[in-house]
Amino acid sequence: MFPVLIISHGELAEQMIKSAELMMGPIEEVYAINFAKGQDRETLAHTINQFVHQHVHNEGVLIFIDMFGGSCLNSCTSLYTRDDIDIICGVNLPMLLSALTYRLSLQRTSVVQKLSDEHNNFIVNVKERLKKANHSANK
Repeated sequence: MFPVLIISHGELAEQMIKSAELMMGPIEEVYAINFAKGQDRETLAHTINQFVHQHVHNEGVLIFIDMFGGSCLNSCTSLYTRDDIDIICGVNLPMLLSALTYRLSLQRTSVVQKLSDEHNNFIVNVKERLKKANHSANK
């Protein structure tokens, strides 16, 4: 089982782990790095690089980042080309839950592919979905 790191602005990363544990119970090898107000990007990059140095195993690391662009992603520039690290931006709770489940039986690269396939279009416009459901039910 490979480690998962969530990096976010504010305390989102830490709170996502707490939410996942609420649904799944205790989770091993999931870590949060929060980019706090007043923290500089160099300190964040150093913290991320320390984590990678300490936690990269044979299976590598999956890194989730809250959004594409910004300090959290820019602090990972030294990791972009590493074969033992995958970075996914736009993490949400369903995606995290899927990753934590899949990593129990799949290798990191397979988990990344499944997440990309399943969660690429994960935004749901509830009003539109309900309209379609009601339209289909009325036929």
